[in-house]
Amino acid sequence: MRRQRGALERAVLEVLWDHGGWLSPGEVSQRLEADLAYTTVVTVLRRLYGKDMLARESEGRAHVYRPHRTREEHTAVAMADILTGARDPATALNHFVDTLGEDDRRQLRRLLRRS
Repeated sequence: MRRQRGALERAVLEVLWDHGGWLSPGEVSQRLEADLAYTTVVTVLRRLYGKDMLARESEGRAHVYRPHRTREEHTAVAMADILTGARDPATALNHFVDTLGEDDRRQLRRLLRRS
């Protein structure tokens, strides 16, 4: 069964976020729970680097990678992108807030008072 491109990218990002530092394609490949070819992992890392989601440094003849953003920062950017893409962002935001639990609503109120 083939995975969608986004699912592979997400799986690679999860490995990098969980590690918290620089990893080579081989190290990413070893940590992935999927049985993927090394070349597939390299392709996904290059694609993420091309999207400016990863930093890359040379280490010998290979490269090592790490995310530019934390998992939480990545999520916030994705949420902002989705909201910006909505036809009616205010209504979309209202619907989102309606889905939040009480603890998250309290946190949101605290954050809004802070700004």
